[in-house]
Amino acid sequence: MGHLAYLEPDDELTTAASRIRETTGDRVGLVLPFNSRVATSRINFRLLAREAQAAGRIMDVIAPDASARALAVSAGLRAFASVGEYEAALGGLTGPGATPGWTDDPAPVRGGVQAKPLAAQGRTREPAVRPLRDERGREPRVVRGNRRLVSPALMLVILIVTVLLGMGGAAGAMLLPSASIAVTAKAEDVPALTLKVTADPTQAQPDAASLRIPALLVELPVQVSGDYPATGKKVTETKATGSVVFESINTVFPVSVPQGTRVSTLDGLVFATAAAVIVPRATVSGSTIKRGTAAARITAVKAGPASNVASGTITQVPGTFATQQIAVTNTVGTSGGTHTETIQVAQADVDAALKDLNARLKSAFEAAASSPSGLPEGAVSYPDTAVLGKATPDTDPATLPGTQENSFSLGLSATGTMVAVDPSPINAIGEAAASKSVQAGYRLVPGSVVVKVGAGNAADGVVTFDVRASSKRIRLLDAAALRALVLGRTEADARAALSSYGTVSISFWPGWVSSVPGNADRVTVTVGDAAPGAGPGSTPSPVPSG
Repeated sequence: MGHLAYLEPDDELTTAASRIRETTGDRVGLVLPFNSRVATSRINFRLLAREAQAAGRIMDVIAPDASARALAVSAGLRAFASVGEYEAALGGLTGPGATPGWTDDPAPVRGGVQAKPLAAQGRTREPAVRPLRDERGREPRVVRGNRRLVSPALMLVILIVTVLLGMGGAAGAMLLPSASIAVTAKAEDVPALTLKVTADPTQAQPDAASLRIPALLVELPVQVSGDYPATGKKVTETKATGSVVFESINTVFPVSVPQGTRVSTLDGLVFATAAAVIVPRATVSGSTIKRGTAAARITAVKAGPASNVASGTITQVPGTFATQQIAVTNTVGTSGGTHTETIQVAQADVDAALKDLNARLKSAFEAAASSPSGLPEGAVSYPDTAVLGKATPDTDPATLPGTQENSFSLGLSATGTMVAVDPSPINAIGEAAASKSVQAGYRLVPGSVVVKVGAGNAADGVVTFDVRASSKRIRLLDAAALRALVLGRTEADARAALSSYGTVSISFWPGWVSSVPGNADRVTVTVGDAAPGAGPGSTPSPVPSG
């Protein structure tokens, strides 16, 4: 019974072989679409026929492409144009697992369907079609009924093979030519990758996709203080006090002297009366005039010791009183006028102290940022990312001005931050990027990735690293596919066909053989890798073609 194995246009030889092995039964029909990669070489069909034979099956080819069917027929296989023709032909096939009526030999085909022998058609004459020829144009056999007519050349070959089989498999292997081919894939440089990795304090774990690694915000507490002199002065002055006597020679009416009336000395020191008084009028008794008098308390208008004047020096009254014939004098000197100065803190002193403390605080922070302590092992700090926090005074500066002290103490404290980074995870990110960049059909050479990490650039509180990742790759080689490329070729042609895959070494047995045998079982292909820096003489790791 026949089973079908379908292929896609881009399926490789290995896929076709796998499909053949997966089928059940004694016969398999390999269905090939147009532009099938398998249907590009007669050798491919021979290899697949050999695979089917090893699995105990008979393989037929079903292909709508006439050129594909022609290649299959040239490889000794039956070819059909459609599945319908193939299934119709199954009714006439003979052999293991087939329906009687059609020989298993690669007999002539019509329209893609193998012609039935005359005996199966109930006819006695030979078919009018020409028998199948091999790749050299020979006619190895002709179908007549159920008998095979063998040419003399084929009889000779059969005789030789029979003799060899009689001598044993070992003798046959010694007499048939063989070739051993080693292909050493060379390591190629992969175009270097340039990456920019960012250190992010919010990143918990390294992330190769976003090119980010964790960063640490280091806290840097700083504190400064100092004693500063007070340069302000507090001046305290008191006004002199005393008393004066107003005298009147006005005999007509008394004179009222209001509170605050100003009297003065000749040199302009002014005093004001503390209360209002009335100066009686003068009286005349005979030739004697008795003056009217009234005493009044006075206070100097200006404070200070200058208003402490001697008795009899306050003699000046306002003009209105002079016209009313009023005079004034102090019978005793004035006293109590003082001027006292004490040192106190001025606002300018506080401003100067704060300016000095802020400058010292900044210097202390820069020193702490240049040599931080307590960093995790492997972390590198970046002073350019340092940011000083808000300064806090140990005393409210607003309470200091006016304090009557010769000096005052003031201090500032603040906590700044700085970014520190452990750049070691960048290597893994670079290696992951290099591995991801390897194209299909290649693999990365183990240990070939070289990651170079820049020193780190700090700007606007962010640290970035320029990273360069270089690596080497090796092409993935299929020993069976390489072997299929060189079957039947001369040594020069075989080397030319394999040269693009790496370094090629070919040896033949016997030594006089100069071409690769056409039989796949007489050709061994091994595939290996050169060391990343190795030259043409490297020895491949054997990966036989089977």
